[in-house]
Amino acid sequence: MSFGGSGGGRKLNKAEGFAIGGLASMSAAVCTHPIDLIKVRMQLAGMNASAEKLPGPIETAMNVVRREGFFSLYKGLSASLLRQVTYSSTRFGAYGPIKELISGDDPNPSMALKLLSGMLAGACGAAVGSPADLILVRMQADGRLPVEKRVYNYSSVFNGIYRVVKNESVMDLWRGSSPTVIRAMLVTASQLSVYDVLKTFVVGNGYMKDGTAVHFSCSFIAGFVAAVATNPVDVVKTRLMNQSKASAESGVYYKGMTDCFVSTLKAEGFAGLYKGFVPNFMRLGPQTIFTFIFYEQFVKLYSWLRK
Repeated sequence: MSFGGSGGGRKLNKAEGFAIGGLASMSAAVCTHPIDLIKVRMQLAGMNASAEKLPGPIETAMNVVRREGFFSLYKGLSASLLRQVTYSSTRFGAYGPIKELISGDDPNPSMALKLLSGMLAGACGAAVGSPADLILVRMQADGRLPVEKRVYNYSSVFNGIYRVVKNESVMDLWRGSSPTVIRAMLVTASQLSVYDVLKTFVVGNGYMKDGTAVHFSCSFIAGFVAAVATNPVDVVKTRLMNQSKASAESGVYYKGMTDCFVSTLKAEGFAGLYKGFVPNFMRLGPQTIFTFIFYEQFVKLYSWLRK
């Protein structure tokens, strides 16, 4: 793969790809978690039909800090880190092998093959990371309510997983997994594949030398493409995951992915599917940039340590 493709003059093996991809994604998540929380709060706001004018990202952030304190911006960080360990490690580790399996001996696979590889890698990551994603959404959503009205009150990601299994069912850990898988396929295809193609084109044609400037510019474009492609599915995923059979207050607003999509479109219009786009791009953009820059630097560090 053209990003972090070698370590000390050779390709990274599967275990190294998993480990470095997960570490890079965890590092990026720490940097962008507050923006992710703001995005979730904005996406959930439209579920209340009686809501008046909905606040923008800056006002949402100020409300969170004013009502809950500054460190509430990091609510659900443990779930976010577990999600990166499972979801991102898997998709990073799987992308290269899947691309090689599909393209065979072709040293320069087509854009279509890279997109397909990204979608399959994303699906694998989502299947593994969906439980942590569920707990992350619920922990971030809970904070918008007064303490006495909070639905879940998970103390940590592991407490959340335990209580979902105890009070709901094991399979409920994969609630909202359909849009999660679709979103992961779109994110991975647009992040990894677009970054891969752009970097190969720019460096291969001599427009720029391989370095931080290339990593930054290619990852920025990949992040924007990912935000545009995934926002509608992200809104559906967030709303489905925030539902709970066990909670009357939370309520089951939607019967499934299609019902949520159609209901949102009817009640809020096309703009409802792009609710939270600004913080979504503000998160996906920097997250994509940080992830690939961390990834490339960790590969270089690993190569240096192996010498």
